[in-house]
Amino acid sequence: MDNKVKVGIFKLTSCAGCQMVIVHMEEALLEINKYVSFEYFKMATSKNEEMQPVDIALVEGAVTTSEEVEELKKIRKNSKVLVAIGSCAITGGIPAMKNDISQVELERYVYKSMMPFASVKAYGLNEYVPVDAYLYGCPIEEDEFLQLMANLLAGISPRFPAPSVCKECKIKGNYCLLVQGKKACLGPITRAGCDALCPSNGYPCIGCRGPSLDSNPRSLMEILLDKGYSRKEIKKLFELFNSQASEFVGVTTQ
Repeated sequence: MDNKVKVGIFKLTSCAGCQMVIVHMEEALLEINKYVSFEYFKMATSKNEEMQPVDIALVEGAVTTSEEVEELKKIRKNSKVLVAIGSCAITGGIPAMKNDISQVELERYVYKSMMPFASVKAYGLNEYVPVDAYLYGCPIEEDEFLQLMANLLAGISPRFPAPSVCKECKIKGNYCLLVQGKKACLGPITRAGCDALCPSNGYPCIGCRGPSLDSNPRSLMEILLDKGYSRKEIKKLFELFNSQASEFVGVTTQ
């Protein structure tokens, strides 16, 4: 079909987990393929058009090298809609934990031979180019990806609600891990959409979906301090995924 929507799925610095979610959709992906043409998707096909214009570009991963900065700018130039998929692409995610370390020192530690390599601080895509839509999580959620594609194919700007994970926990009737005092849970300040997957299985939320719209990390920090957690422990937890999220910057240092 010549009228198929052209889609490119690109990867910068990441574990490729978000792309794995898309690949594993199987039947749903085959249905999507009736309406779109994947022009670039290295994980799924060896037949990739090199940086051709696309209608929709889905980009996974943080920007961590000067080469990736240029690659991202080319992707933006050659796409009508650019979507940041996953925590790394949105706020820098886990790779952004390196930002407090000297890049030269980091390169020397990781690359023992000091091969030619230009590392830059890890940031999300919107540090360098305009981003049209965001798909949250580490990795992304299948249902939200399908909603995103349906919206874009219909010409609708995707919008996802942003209450906290706590709301989903209450709906599911979970006994609050934070109230129990056994786990440092970031559910009160983290964007919902995962159906409270981790707390529902006894694991505390670690903030992988980024801050909710009413996020108040400072208040949660005071609660965790009262529960006996050190400022260092809280800083480590807050910065695991959100070191570059504006709501978290500077909270643990004041």
